[in-house]
Amino acid sequence: MNNKFSSYIESWFNDKNVLETRKQNFKILLKRKQIEFVLGGRVMADEAATTYSSVITALELGHQWIRDFFGSEYLPK
Repeated sequence: MNNKFSSYIESWFNDKNVLETRKQNFKILLKRKQIEFVLGGRVMADEAATTYSSVITALELGHQWIRDFFGSEYLPK
């Protein structure tokens, strides 16, 4: 999954139009390790004009959301 996946998944999980069964199916795939967070950043870093601090902040925010929503066992390794 790409770098901005966690922000997409967060908005998808917060969308009231998405069926609860689909959200549960995603969690099942995650638990079975059929899907995983590879980098887990909040957003994709600007490759042309990025700073270390912005990249680290994006990763920390993404990892925090994954940890809070799914659990620390699903953080990228």
